[in-house]
Formats: sequence, C-alpha cells, structure tokens
Amino acid sequence: MVNELLDKKFQFGSFSFKVEHIILLFILLFAFFIRVSYIDVAPFWIDENISSLASLNILEKGVPVFDSGEFYSRALVFHYSQALSMLIFGTNDFGARIISVLFGLLTVILGYLFIKEMFNDSENKSSYALFCALVLSIFFLEVFFSRQARFYQLFQLAFFSCLYFLYKSRWNPNSVYYAVFCFIIALDTQIAGIILTPFVLYSLIFNELKIDYKKITNKLNILGILIVLVYAGSRVLGIFNVSTGSVELASSYAVNYLNFFYNSGFVLILGLIGVFWFISKDKRFLFYLVLPSAIFFVLVLFVEQFAFRYFYPLFFFLLLFFSVFFCLLSEKFSPKFLILGIIGLIFVSNIIFPYNYATIILPIKESFNDYSAPIIDIKNIPTELKEKMINNNVGTFYPAYFEWYVKKPDFVVPYSMSGRNIIVKEIDDYTGVTYVKEPPNREYYFVKDYFSYYKFHDKNEANKFFNECDLSFKNSTLEIFYCK
Repeated sequence: MVNELLDKKFQFGSFSFKVEHIILLFILLFAFFIRVSYIDVAPFWIDENISSLASLNILEKGVPVFDSGEFYSRALVFHYSQALSMLIFGTNDFGARIISVLFGLLTVILGYLFIKEMFNDSENKSSYALFCALVLSIFFLEVFFSRQARFYQLFQLAFFSCLYFLYKSRWNPNSVYYAVFCFIIALDTQIAGIILTPFVLYSLIFNELKIDYKKITNKLNILGILIVLVYAGSRVLGIFNVSTGSVELASSYAVNYLNFFYNSGFVLILGLIGVFWFISKDKRFLFYLVLPSAIFFVLVLFVEQFAFRYFYPLFFFLLLFFSVFFCLLSEKFSPKFLILGIIGLIFVSNIIFPYNYATIILPIKESFNDYSAPIIDIKNIPTELKEKMINNNVGTFYPAYFEWYVKKPDFVVPYSMSGRNIIVKEIDDYTGVTYVKEPPNREYYFVKDYFSYYKFHDKNEANKFFNECDLSFKNSTLEIFYCK
C-alpha cells in the first residue's frame, strides 16, 4: 500500500511528479529551513574567518591571495563557490555560510540515492531511501557542519559521491567519469581525498581482478587515468606536511572521538550493526564503501593534531548504515520498524531535549560545541566599543578574526599553534599585519583572546602588552584592554 502511494503521480499542469519525489522535496525544504534559520547568529569559529577572508580576496583580486602575498591553495573549489555566494548574498556571515547549506542538501540527496542502490531489488526501496534522507536532514552534526563557512561539508559530499559513482560504474561504465570529477573535488578540498586514488584507478582499469583491455583502450578512460595520476601526484607531497602521531596517541584520540558520541552513541552502535548485517547479505559494498571508510578512520587517528572536523565526514557512513539497520529490520520483520525509527528520531530531538539533542527539528541559534574548533567572539562586543576600536590603534594575537568583524588590526603579537616556539616571520600570513615583540608607544586597544593566550609558552611575552592597561570588556572567549 505504501509503495503504491509513493509511485502515484500528481499532475501539475503539463508536469507530473511521483509522491515519492514530492516527499523528498518536502524533506529537502525542511532540511533547508533548519539549516538556514539563524545561520548568521553564532560567531565564526577561528577557521571560518580564514575561509571567508580568502573568498573576500577572490572577489577583490580574482585569486585567494591574502594581503601578505600568501596564496591560499586549500579547497579552491569551495572558496570560489563561497566567493560567488558572497557576491550574491553579501560579504557577511550569511553570505559566507549559505554555500555549505547547498552542499548539505546535496548530501541528503546522496544518502537517498545510496539507499536506492543498496536496496535496488527491494519493492520498499523508495520508503527506505526517504527514511535515510530524513535521517541526514535532521541529524545534528549534518545540520551544524552545513551551517559553517568552511569546507568540511563539501568534502563529505565529494568523498562519498565518488564512492557512489564508483559503485554504479560496475553496470554503468560512464559513472566512473563522474567519480573522477568527485575525486578531483575531494582531493582539492582535503588531502584525505587521496585515499580514493586506488579505488578510482581500479574502476578505470580492472574488471573484478583482471585488467579490462576494453577499459584501458577507451580514450576517456585513458584520459581519466592520466587525470587521476597527475592530480594525485601533484598533491601527494601534501601528505608529508601532515604530522603523524604514535600508536599510543592514536589510541588516545580514538577515545576522544568516542566522547563526541555522548548524545548519539545509538548511531554508532546501530550503524556498525547495520554494516555487518548488510555486508553479510551483499558484499559488493565492502570494497566500494566500507574499505575506503575504514582506511579513512585509521588514518585520521594517526594525524598528530586532534580535531573533530577531521573525523566528521565519516558520519555520513555511520548515518547511512544506521538507516540501513532500520531498513533491514523492516525488510525482515515489518515496515513498522521504519515508523519506530522516525519516532526515535523525534524522541532524541531538540523538541524533547533542548540542550543535549541528537536531531534538530526546531531552529537553532547556537553553533556546535567543539573544543577543537575554538571561537573568539569579537562579533558580539558592544557596538560603542567597536566604534572606538575602529577609530583607534588595535593589537591582537589572532588578527584574521578581528579583520572580518571589525577592521584590520594595527599590530599582532606572534605565537605558534604548538606553543613551543615563536613565529619568526615579520607579517601575519592571513592579514599582512606586522608582527611586534614590544608594546607600541601610543594609545591602543588590545584583544587578549584565551585561545591564543594559552598557546604562549612564556606568558610574559604576551602579558607585557596589557598588564598595565584598563579592562574595557570581557566575555567567555576574550578580554579587551585599553592602554594609554
């Protein structure tokens, strides 16, 4: 009965639409609504302003070159897309963030298409695909990362889109070219995209475990192989810029990543059950989805710097198989298990748990509480103080943040992210502002943000810039001093 309803068509003028597609459209509209609502309320976390300044420079100069002369080569596809978004919607938080909403909506569609392929032989594949789309549309991390002026949502989309098209290429050879396109975007966005290289080359060259001479004599395949080899080769040196940690550190990071499941452990447990259950029935996805995701997970653990955003893309994998778990229950026992899954999604939402939720149904104003993505809240300082700072000299530890929300500061006190040494450059990479080691002999405001301050090994190097100054403002992320 449900399948008949989903297959039913409605006529709108000369166009006809299946009920299934109308429901998908409503899911996407709701996903858009909860992503775009209050999107410009929460202040940037520190890397968002770097991307936004890079895109602002694209609008001004045509290329992402900061005022220091530094070329920002990361995620060019994202930053040109963000620049276009800012051109349309304005050089503000909304214009900088709205592009990620688009990538988030495309990720919802990707989940829908994945389930369609995974349950291609099931008469219930449409309802299963819609369930997965709903899961991806309201899961809190998918919502939060779709609201950031940073490229992690695009990377998740490109990485798993590549795997989707690789799987489809088994019976639709032309799909491999879409996979190559997604591979280029994934690798442009994050060096982790290099994981996809052997899987793309395999699909361009092999059939099962044998070389397919029809493939390697096809001109488009030859072009695809050359593109993958050349582009992966041009990026492979970037791997050596990624510092790696020990096995002991990786074990510690695994625990830290698990701590981020404090409100969504059920996704991890049921998702992993879904993996083993589905693979036991259909091993085709073992190579095209499970293996690259497993490699991604292991490599993330060995990155020396801990950051939850590195792990985040894998949530698509977990949410996909979380959906698969309920689909398999419905397939084996009763379609009512899908209804049970929907009820569960509502129960763990911010309707029931306003502060500790796993799904988002009511619009939110806050950003994701992630200690590995710190915020320096310049945005919400009093307007009167902002005006005084605009008309006066200002020093900071972290100038890019201040430039986005107020103005380019006049001087910067240098520090290193590791806290082990002082930067020896003369100017800041992102703003071109001059580094100083001694307080200037004039009146100035100084912004002491806690994130940067705690990076100083010798606090006296920082304290001398504000020790004898008056405190003008303080919030949970910073203090602002007026120095005469």
